[in-house]
Amino acid sequence: SDAQILRDLFGAVLASVPHGTELAPVVKHEKFVVDVPLRTVTASEVAAAKKALAALDAKTSRDREWRRFLDTVKKNEAKGGAGPYDDKELDFINYEINRAIIRRAKEQVETPTLPVEMHVVRVGEAAFATCPVELYLAYGQNIKARSAARQTFVVEQCGGTYGYVPTPVSESVRGYGGGVNNGKFGHEGGFRMCDAAVKGIARLFGRR
Repeated sequence: SDAQILRDLFGAVLASVPHGTELAPVVKHEKFVVDVPLRTVTASEVAAAKKALAALDAKTSRDREWRRFLDTVKKNEAKGGAGPYDDKELDFINYEINRAIIRRAKEQVETPTLPVEMHVVRVGEAAFATCPVELYLAYGQNIKARSAARQTFVVEQCGGTYGYVPTPVSESVRGYGGGVNNGKFGHEGGFRMCDAAVKGIARLFGRR
């Protein structure tokens, strides 16, 4: 019967777990808000962005490049591919990068930090940590390596989204998702969220 099949499967799962299975695990949850600094831009970056926009306007227009961007995306998707959504060879992307740099110069003065809601959850010896961004892999590894839990899961773009959080290397070379236009935070904010997640998990396990 179906019921017997389910009992057999459940028994097989229990038997295969080397440390046994917690049928009544400790469950704890904590919510907190972290003030995360915006990724900042320098005066020289702003000057370069204005110069780049002037050069783009001299040969084309943002509306024209937007149409070309959409056409490129549609053609690639028709072939079963995707994007490119962040191709630096497309002038529309370069418009967006440089416009974002100029906007950020104003934002970082008016609002140097943003309140970020995070959650940590303990289920037995496992833990979950949430963040409203898309972290580069290195940040997830940072959290997992320092976590007090036996197994840690990082749940991204949870409770909103502030875009990508690149590593210092990606910021310097403008890798995929590494531009100011791709997110609100840079590596300083990334490490701030890592530290907050690690400390939050530690509290759930009674460690300070």
